[in-house]
Amino acid sequence: ATAEPATEAPAADARVIRMGCTSPEESNFGQGMRMFERLFEEYTNGAFDVQPFPNAQLGNERDLVEGVGMGTIEMCVTSTGPIVNFSKDMMLLDLPYVILDTPEGLAKAYEFMDGPIGAKMLASLEASNIKGLGFWENGFRNILNSKREVKTVEDLKGLKIRTMENEIHMAIYNENGASGIPMAHTEAFTALQQGVIDGMDNILGGFWLQGSYEVARYLTMSKHFYSPAVCQMNLDLYNSLSPEHQDALKRAILETSKWEREFTAQVDAEYKQNMIDAGLTVTEVDFEEWKKAAQPLYDKYLPSIPAEYVEGLMG
Repeated sequence: ATAEPATEAPAADARVIRMGCTSPEESNFGQGMRMFERLFEEYTNGAFDVQPFPNAQLGNERDLVEGVGMGTIEMCVTSTGPIVNFSKDMMLLDLPYVILDTPEGLAKAYEFMDGPIGAKMLASLEASNIKGLGFWENGFRNILNSKREVKTVEDLKGLKIRTMENEIHMAIYNENGASGIPMAHTEAFTALQQGVIDGMDNILGGFWLQGSYEVARYLTMSKHFYSPAVCQMNLDLYNSLSPEHQDALKRAILETSKWEREFTAQVDAEYKQNMIDAGLTVTEVDFEEWKKAAQPLYDKYLPSIPAEYVEGLMG
């Protein structure tokens, strides 16, 4: 079910909090922002007026993170993709198959992100004047392309695939004979239509809500990256809140993150079924084979990630 609208209007002198994301309003991020708006306004008795801006109205993901750091935007929710440019600590979550789409895999991921190490990772953003409030969920990333069925890693050879602006995301393709082309999500659809790229790396909602599936008919359920999201607030703004309002904020974020994760799982199943119904070729892969092909990335990046993080998630 989608998020309920806010029940009562904020007070006339309420502090305005603009909150941005790049996904459409009906997406998991868009609905998560709506849920947060309702809860935070309720828990602070209308002292704040949360105004969600979905659909990249306040800029692409990198713009949003930079804007929150500078204080020109109060809050945002983005995938971790662009955040590694601000904090290398986040890199661990971007390794392929570090989190598997199984009940055990996700339970472990949530325990890690919601626990002390997750808090430490979020705290690493404070150097950029950003308060990391909590981890939401973006879903698992898959591959959609217009050329052919991709079942094995071999099948990727020669394909030009849009990725997030993140070196690990580019590397998984470049290491395996394809080209990872970094590009903002908002520009990828036109690039696909014009044949500048052959396909894209995204969550299922990205493919379905953007209409990319009409141009590219081969969907590979590779689930190669688990894509968490970070809910962020300008640090100065956070520090200016009263202790009561900080507590209300933590409570609203925690409840929203739990709700948003369940919502994501539900809509992902719907999007996949929609694409099967739309006649796409939907291909499952052997995760072991794909994970093995990603090993060089572990060798390259793990040494630069704090050992306690690696142990906490992979140990």
